[in-house]
Amino acid sequence: MDRPTPSAIKGLLFDKDGTLLDFARSWVPLNRRAALAAADQDPALAAQLLAAGGHDPESDHVTPGSLLAAADAGGIAAYWAEMLPGRDPTRLARLIDDVFENGVAEAVAVDSLVEVLESLHGSGYRLGLATSDGEAAAHATLERFGIATLFSFVAGWDSGHGRKPEPGMLQAFCRSASLAPQSVAMIGDSPQDMVMGQTAGAGLLVGVLTGTALAEDLQPPAHRVLPSIAALPELLAGS
Repeated sequence: MDRPTPSAIKGLLFDKDGTLLDFARSWVPLNRRAALAAADQDPALAAQLLAAGGHDPESDHVTPGSLLAAADAGGIAAYWAEMLPGRDPTRLARLIDDVFENGVAEAVAVDSLVEVLESLHGSGYRLGLATSDGEAAAHATLERFGIATLFSFVAGWDSGHGRKPEPGMLQAFCRSASLAPQSVAMIGDSPQDMVMGQTAGAGLLVGVLTGTALAEDLQPPAHRVLPSIAALPELLAGS
């Protein structure tokens, strides 16, 4: 694999959960709440839903690349509805999305989130967000941490650009920022993020380890795997 030139990168497209937010501290409680809501507060059934989605209800380990690690509310609802006879997947997706959106107040940022993003924005990079969460929750998260004005593009599963690992969100970011895909870095914590960037022709694929995935889950196709986005400025500086 040819090593990309970080100096050629002009735009940075970030995943949200597991990349800007600490996945374990932010999403383990929300997965549990969503499963309970879907199960009409039946703990045993909720545990079955969690396990089916890749979240061990005993250990709280979430399998990398699993439904609850990477899918959007629509995908989770479609799968869970098969275990919930008579439940409408569309209504179930709205219920799950409401749980996720209401959980924004409890989200936990990765270390140095604001400082890193302010530094990158101040250095002239165009910042975008592409998440499997809903767009409203994405905007609410950026507002909560005071970083909304740093992002020129925000897309969720319901924004009309397709879903991960399809290339649509990155392509839409390129159109919005007037950038070629080769000048964009995709930064994320899941294999789906890396595949989306690869399929769209992103110039740099950067995996981070603040989600559920291990380095071997991301590389390849990731060009580099970092402990967190805190190491991104040094990488882009070519160090």
